Amino acid sequence: APVSGVVSELSIREGMTVMAGAPLFRINGVATIWVIADIPENLSAQVRSGNPVEARTPSSPGTVFQGKVSAILPQVDVSTRTLKARI
Repeated sequence: APVSGVVSELSIREGMTVMAGAPLFRINGVATIWVIADIPENLSAQVRSGNPVEARTPSSPGTVFQGKVSAILPQVDVSTRTLKARI
C-alpha cells in the first residue's frame, strides 16, 4: 500500500476471484486525525477555535496527541448538555 494506516473497508474475502485493478481494501492514513469532543456546558464559554488541546487514549498508553480546536460544531446534545468541538 502507498500509505500506512487503518483498514476501513475490506472488499474481498478468502477464496474470492478478483479482476486486475479491482480495489481490495481501503486504507485511511493516520497523518491527520480529527477528534470530535463533547464539551460540558459549564466549560463551553472557555473553548474557542485555535485553543491548544492534548488528547490521550487508553489504546495508546503514554502517547499524548497535540492539536488545536478547529471548530465549535453547531450540535448540542440536550440529554448530556454538551456541545461538540472538532479538534
